[in-house]
Amino acid sequence: MKFRLTYLISVVIVIIHICFFMFFFSVPKQKQVEADNDAQPIQEQPPIRQEAAPHPKSPVPASQPGIGPMPQQTPAVETIAPYSAAFFRQDIRQLPSVLDKMMAAVPACVVVDLDGRRLLYSKDAATARPIASITKMMTTYLAVKKMRASNGALNLSTLIKVSSAASQVKERRVWLSPTEKFTFDELLKACLVHSANDCAYLLAEFLGGGKEQAFVAEMNREAAAMGCRSLKYYNANGLPAANGNENIGSPIELAYLALHLMQYPEIMRWTGVKVEYLRENDAAFVKRNGGATMLTSSNKLLGKCKGVNGMKTGYTNKAGHCIVATCERDGRRIAVVVLGANKERDKVASSLIEWAYKQL
Repeated sequence: MKFRLTYLISVVIVIIHICFFMFFFSVPKQKQVEADNDAQPIQEQPPIRQEAAPHPKSPVPASQPGIGPMPQQTPAVETIAPYSAAFFRQDIRQLPSVLDKMMAAVPACVVVDLDGRRLLYSKDAATARPIASITKMMTTYLAVKKMRASNGALNLSTLIKVSSAASQVKERRVWLSPTEKFTFDELLKACLVHSANDCAYLLAEFLGGGKEQAFVAEMNREAAAMGCRSLKYYNANGLPAANGNENIGSPIELAYLALHLMQYPEIMRWTGVKVEYLRENDAAFVKRNGGATMLTSSNKLLGKCKGVNGMKTGYTNKAGHCIVATCERDGRRIAVVVLGANKERDKVASSLIEWAYKQL
């Protein structure tokens, strides 16, 4: 009897173990979802998305190679003729069939030989489309131009206090606080590396005498003076305006604008940087948060496509995936502008760059 009871207990225990293991291994594991490079910021889920990334806390970094100090003497700026339909000579080439098929998903695009002033490929090149954060090309260009024209009143070390309005700008940002001050150069860095909307607003507000819209008006006047009729700005960062309007521009005029920006080392020293940091010299912030604020570029061609040194990406629901990619190899410069694409934007842009250098 005792043997039977022991045997029965053993059988029950075995059955319990079998049921436990069957239940454990039958529960489906939660799938790991990779964050898309153009997904919303972690802290907000707004109805309209713009290119975004996490806001990680990282240790204070060592200086990165490749950025380098500013030249001691500011290089002269070449006078570039105003844009016209004749500015880039038509030298349209046939795309390979594989690349041609990829272009079916791209609404608008140009490939330009910047040094030869040649248009190598064109698709709806002159039509104005939403450009999202590509807006910051004009924002930073005009900011540096005004700094240089200030006769020393402004320089890269000029401190700019964060306003309450700037601290409230949403989407991709660096969480500015009204208690902080940043240098002119730090704001350029945050705009060009991280595409920080709050920093673009602050820069525009400061240079607009306290009014962002005053600076935006200057952006539009600058575009008109350049002969760029498709460029239209409603704000300095590229976010959709409250009334739904979005900044617009055509691929061909954005390629022309890129030519202007490439003359300014104050800009180009940041457009080719994948990762940088902000507040790394703020000991209190570093201690409180466990590190500096990491700035990450959404230009995934950097370091992957030989010679790419910029320039700007952008995304909103209406604009789609956009990029102005600039590249230099053996002293020859190429610009590829892709507007309104899907998530294959970077693959298309890098393929066009490789193709373009075979045409030189």
